Amino acid sequence: MSTSQKRKISALDDGVDLHQLNSVEQYTIGWICALPIESAAAAKLLDKKHSEIPNVPGDNNSYRFGRIGGHNVVIGCLPAGRTGLVSTAIVAQQMKQSFGNLRLSLMVGIGGAVPSTENDIRLGDVVVSQPHGRYGGVVQYDLGKTRPDGEIERTGSLNSPPEAVLTALSKLQTTQEMEELPMQKHLEQLSALMPRYSFPSNLDDNLYRPDQRHKIGAECSSCGSDGLVERGIRADESPVIHYGTIASGNQVMKDGVARDRISRELGGVLCFEMEAAALMNNFPCLIVRGISDYSDSHKNDGWQRYAAAVAAAFAYELLMHLAVTQVAETQTISEAMAGFSQRIAQNTETARRTEQKIDQKDNREILEWLSLSTHFSAVQNATYDARMSGTGKWLVEHDRYLSWISTPGLLWLNGVAGCGKTLLSSKIIDHIQRQTSQIAYWYFQFNSADTQNLTNMVRSLLRQLIRSEIPKSIRRFWAQHQENNSEPSTTELIVALSEFVRASTQPIYFIFDALDEFPETSSPGRSSLLAFIKQLVDSSLPFLHILVTSRREPDIKNVLGQVTSNIINIDSLIEIDVDQFVVAALDDDCLAKWGEDLVALAKSNLLLSGERRFRWADLQLKRLRACPTAVDYRDALDTIPKTLEETYHQALDTIDVAHRQRVRQILIWLTTSHRELRSVEVAAVVAFPFVEDVLKICTSVLVTVIDGDTTETIKLAHFTVKEFLIICHVQDEIMHWYNFTVGLAHRCITEQAVDCLFGTSDSPETQMLIDYASEYWPEHARRNDGTADWAQVQLKVNTVLEAKSRQAFIAWLRLQHPHELSYDPDVSFPLYFACLLGLRQSVAYFWQTSTLNLTRREGRFKKPINAAAVMGHHELISWITTELTRNWPEFHIGSLIDTPLVIENLQQSPGHVLLQILRAPWDPAMERYIVRAAAANRHGHGKEIIEHLLDDINAFQNIDESLVESASHNRYNATVLEALASRRATKFPVTLETLVAVVELSLDAFTHILGARVVDIELDGHAIVSLGEARNGLAAIQMMLNRGVVVVITDTLVSSLATSPFGSEIITLLMNDPKIEQNLTSEGVATIAGEFDLQVFIRFLKDHGCPIGESVKIMERVACNSYLRRPEFSHVSSSRKLPRRYRPTLERSFMRDITAAIHEIIGEISPWMARLMPLITEDTLALVAEHAEPSAFESRST
Repeated sequence: MSTSQKRKISALDDGVDLHQLNSVEQYTIGWICALPIESAAAAKLLDKKHSEIPNVPGDNNSYRFGRIGGHNVVIGCLPAGRTGLVSTAIVAQQMKQSFGNLRLSLMVGIGGAVPSTENDIRLGDVVVSQPHGRYGGVVQYDLGKTRPDGEIERTGSLNSPPEAVLTALSKLQTTQEMEELPMQKHLEQLSALMPRYSFPSNLDDNLYRPDQRHKIGAECSSCGSDGLVERGIRADESPVIHYGTIASGNQVMKDGVARDRISRELGGVLCFEMEAAALMNNFPCLIVRGISDYSDSHKNDGWQRYAAAVAAAFAYELLMHLAVTQVAETQTISEAMAGFSQRIAQNTETARRTEQKIDQKDNREILEWLSLSTHFSAVQNATYDARMSGTGKWLVEHDRYLSWISTPGLLWLNGVAGCGKTLLSSKIIDHIQRQTSQIAYWYFQFNSADTQNLTNMVRSLLRQLIRSEIPKSIRRFWAQHQENNSEPSTTELIVALSEFVRASTQPIYFIFDALDEFPETSSPGRSSLLAFIKQLVDSSLPFLHILVTSRREPDIKNVLGQVTSNIINIDSLIEIDVDQFVVAALDDDCLAKWGEDLVALAKSNLLLSGERRFRWADLQLKRLRACPTAVDYRDALDTIPKTLEETYHQALDTIDVAHRQRVRQILIWLTTSHRELRSVEVAAVVAFPFVEDVLKICTSVLVTVIDGDTTETIKLAHFTVKEFLIICHVQDEIMHWYNFTVGLAHRCITEQAVDCLFGTSDSPETQMLIDYASEYWPEHARRNDGTADWAQVQLKVNTVLEAKSRQAFIAWLRLQHPHELSYDPDVSFPLYFACLLGLRQSVAYFWQTSTLNLTRREGRFKKPINAAAVMGHHELISWITTELTRNWPEFHIGSLIDTPLVIENLQQSPGHVLLQILRAPWDPAMERYIVRAAAANRHGHGKEIIEHLLDDINAFQNIDESLVESASHNRYNATVLEALASRRATKFPVTLETLVAVVELSLDAFTHILGARVVDIELDGHAIVSLGEARNGLAAIQMMLNRGVVVVITDTLVSSLATSPFGSEIITLLMNDPKIEQNLTSEGVATIAGEFDLQVFIRFLKDHGCPIGESVKIMERVACNSYLRRPEFSHVSSSRKLPRRYRPTLERSFMRDITAAIHEIIGEISPWMARLMPLITEDTLALVAEHAEPSAFESRST
């Protein structure tokens, strides 16, 4: 037996039983674990422990040795942090090569259960692989070929456990049936030795429904109890053992829906894990899994140690039932693994395919995160399909349009309401789509709040532009918010969109239709949309073409007139399309059937009318189509209304007087609601049990029904209907029965919503309004202008907020503001909730009628004024400030508000809120706390907050280390630090601590600081090492070298770098810079020879040669060369014990590298070799031989 096949045990006895084992050949059972906690539980259960045996070269596994019953067992553990099929296969291969007499193996550890009605599996139970149905105990669920529908068709099969193991399993099950299995005794013994492996009685065993996703945090405290599955209570804590199929794959299963789906596809599995499939075909093995989670998103580490313990206890009992004679008769694993190399290749390919699928899944997840809405395309498809062929042809041939197509900039199409601008937009989009895929568009709609949301629009634009490969900047953007569990702000999204467009090398087209249907008075209002468009144009992005359509509203005209002169008024131009539309409709069989005379009369009346809008023409044609006789047809032609508005008045006058009040109420809701209303909700507004009755009393001229994918909605037929119905002031106009003001509409909706939520009615019709009322009643109530008409409604709102009627309100809080329930809402004053919801009239009422204590701490945000600020109610803050000034001049807003708390939680309108709360004299001592809060803002407003303070208050004139630390403490958000660095780079300190903090978080910020303070930066050895070990550190050092920062390579610098795992890379950077000077003695050269990657030393020799007098000493250092290598991953792991791939390693150089380096030395000193040879002693050669790999000296000529 060769040395590489046989290892001797150390003669030192450290108290373990050596049991006279001196050869690896005496071990017959392999026990494989994936995690250190699994290996620890196994090692503690050994009857006798054996001394460690040194690994043979090439075996990187961690082993424990011992005896269980009559079997000698070697326990092998996967490298820290490495899991999955390929890692397991490699561990098994190395174990097989080192222990040639292994005959059977066990894979023992933790897994995730698949609970079902058939298998009541609980945390702490045991699952054992046993042949069942079509599978041999284990199935690889992610191995197979992909069908055209994207599903995986599983191919091949995995072998069953060896016969000897199945025989032992049968014996154990017999013992189990006789209730004589002493597993609980083993667990008690293990708990006594390792208390952390005891039954975790302090943890709950909660099973959630598959579709109940984990919400936030490591624990499930925020997941609630609504999604829990009810299960019976077991009599005791003893683990239950389950036998059947285990599903194995390359990725962690943490999705309850996918878990159950895959289990059904496989005919029912008991457990998911990540290693077994690598062993079954070529490594005779039984899989034992202790259950630590339910393979869903609620998984955590709490049950893992106990699960490892129960798995180890079962495996121990199995070996006690395994006959030694049967093991001896079983072929060795080496004999069973003839095809192992092929299996490794298969698993590697499987891993590659799986990683590819994971990337594809990530891509889908990112795209869905950007925008799930397909509303933009639905509107485009419906509008384009409705237009008549040839419509808009004149536009695509217009000089201004052709100029815009070829030259970046903005084109504005304007016209009156109803003239056909949206039809033209659909034509333009189709025209551009036929030429390029780099187009994104958005339709604003007056009756859809989703389309009036700037954030939704920007997300959709990004989603439309990203067709295949997702840019790295978007991936980083997504990862940042995933890690931080946050949503991006509108500002962040606009920056991301601008960066995407700026990086483009081909034209990009943005189409925005109906800007005027974005409300001017909403928050943030149409001004924010216009500012966004102006910002895009002012940025002079080289390939960006923008087209907008709208009416000639003053605010739109003012902004767009500043950024473009490329404007087309379509009112007269589109008459061509209207005429073509009318003629084509009258020539259609439906209308042509009345004969040439009537058709000619219709053409004359319609085409000679002064009203030439598409909307008006379409309504007149519909009237004609509805005529049942020629007489009716003539009457319709004789009574054609002269204008679109007269058409609406005519339609409303035909409504039965008995129905008019209900119709008016429906129209109020349709014009003023904050989202589209489902048809059942519209019916509930007037207490109709049947939706069809709504359509009977409302003319189709005014409303339309949209049959969506999942719900049916009712909306106004056109934006012009809304304009016709709403009047500004009752006293200024003749009031028809159908007219109303915006204030009256909000009052009616507020009253009905409050009655629905907090009233006593529980009729089915009322219940249909609960969803809308729950989400939007405060927004309608905020529109109270304080007039007498609101008095009764406001009284109802105040009653809801008052403590004596708080029960229904608390139930509403549970839905809309659940965090408030943790702060005793029963004892909070009404004023706090009035401020939280931004109800100014309620605030005024409680301000006057309650005993004010403005410093009392209550609710989630501690004070009423904090709550108003956090929610963005800046007009309310302004009112409070005025009241304070008038009645309590000793108070000012700054002394009452908790500024850092507000800034950290600020959700809306940061600029407006900051203008209100920072009116007091600025206190520089607060800056570090405000910066930290801005960096922690979970709604993405940190950068906007800092920029406001920089621009409007001229803050941060003195930046110190503590302020930089505050700006950089949130490693997922660099925007605050970057904002400071871009405006105050000259104020930044350039201490080592500051530079490291900045480099770790943002190279962009570091670039600003470097540009402003480069002459003040000094680099010594300690500074270079500290920077080099930081994330982005190597890039930062290169940037400093490019800027001319002076570095001299000295003995001291080399000694410092030798202590760093990044030392070899840093010194290579320095040596690559032609401006770098070196002032090394032979001691420094020897350090490079012995303590850096030898490639560094060879490079040094070529550049600077070798000190002749010290060449022998340097060769000896080369022969002993070892150096620190950087960790595989540089990000900090979340586990308490750092896995190997996150730790630097001490590497010994290969003999071939040592030989190459010595050759280089000899080449450098060859002219002096005659004088050198007497100095090369046997000790020198022996030193080289001692540190070389044995295989390097198989050829003595080397």
